[in-house]
Amino acid sequence: MLLENSKPPASVREATDVKSLVKKIKDLVKEAQGCEREGLTKYRLAGQALLMLRKQVGKNDWREQAPTLIGISYSQLWKYMRVADNWEDVRDCISLSKAISRLNKMEEDRDQP
Repeated sequence: MLLENSKPPASVREATDVKSLVKKIKDLVKEAQGCEREGLTKYRLAGQALLMLRKQVGKNDWREQAPTLIGISYSQLWKYMRVADNWEDVRDCISLSKAISRLNKMEEDRDQP
């Protein structure tokens, strides 16, 4: 569950309407692709922008509209939001896949009796 408790940096907060948020997200994801360490930070920023966009679009329409607006699958967008929302737990990971693996493991451990 995303807590949406992280405050996005000014570069993300400047994008306030849906159109500018979508452009910001696309730009960040493009910058992140092909990078390792720097890429994770860009995915975090994209995740923060996605959390802002979700508030504007509304949670009811979010799952259907986000992939259409951004051109990226919902499962991929969800990863970016998870990184943003759990940054303190993954900030030292070297890639998005390592960060998601760590978060999945943490979830599994938490669900163990």
